[in-house]
Amino acid sequence: MEETTICRNCGREVPKTLYCIYCGAPLIGLEEEEREEPERVEGRIAARSEAEIGGVEAETEVGEARVEAGEAGGDVEELMSRLRDHYIWRLRLCGILCDGGVSEEVFERLYDEYSTKIEELQGERERFSSRLRGELEERRRRLEEAKRELEELNVRAAVGQMPMVEVEERTPRLRREIERLEEEASRLETELSRLRNVMRGIKPKELSNLEEIARRGLASIDRLIRDRRLKGELGERVRRDLRETLRLLEGVVGDRRRREEELRMELSLLEARYKVGEITASELEERKRRIREELEKLWL
Repeated sequence: MEETTICRNCGREVPKTLYCIYCGAPLIGLEEEEREEPERVEGRIAARSEAEIGGVEAETEVGEARVEAGEAGGDVEELMSRLRDHYIWRLRLCGILCDGGVSEEVFERLYDEYSTKIEELQGERERFSSRLRGELEERRRRLEEAKRELEELNVRAAVGQMPMVEVEERTPRLRREIERLEEEASRLETELSRLRNVMRGIKPKELSNLEEIARRGLASIDRLIRDRRLKGELGERVRRDLRETLRLLEGVVGDRRRREEELRMELSLLEARYKVGEITASELEERKRRIREELEKLWL
């Protein structure tokens, strides 16, 4: 039987000769192209597989970074919660002493225990902060390198040194790397911010109560020493610690207090605007209602 082939020009089955007997199209090289086609397909599959593997690796790396971020976040929260609790317990102990609810012996024992633990946790916080600062510096350095590499690729393509197809192949990987590093840097900055704020997470009303205890304690130190309810040396330690705790509390309370002052000033301005006829009585009452609602929520 005569060997045949399919003409790619007209699509008919024709004898395997140099040219198609129907349309005259050349049939030479048809076998070679047919043999090469599977190789091209295999090449495309291999290239796609490499791309998919690269994508999986990138996703795995991002996933691992997110798991690491979650673990670090949990460590920070636990550390700061323990540190905050010991600050609060020590402050409340001072309040109990001022009210005469604890003997000097028991007070000193508990005060030393809380103070020692606070020092330990402060040291742990500093080590944690130092490690995170190092990681943040490293992420920022790598981020700048990735951005420079991406810019360099585009410049090389613009001057004709590098084909655009190569730039397009390398750009997605660099963009993924930049995005990942930006996320990690942002996460590290957030963790460092949490480590700086000891009193974070305390409700506004409790913050106000703790601040009052600290002020009352400071005002009572000299009297407690005079009444021999507190040794002079211990009293000076308590005074120093109360000032430090008050400073930490004021850092959080201060923002709310400033907002309270702004809102009260706004109330006064509204009254004046109403008196000169700038706003109506209904507008005055509506705005006052909104401001008072915010004031009530400010210290809940």
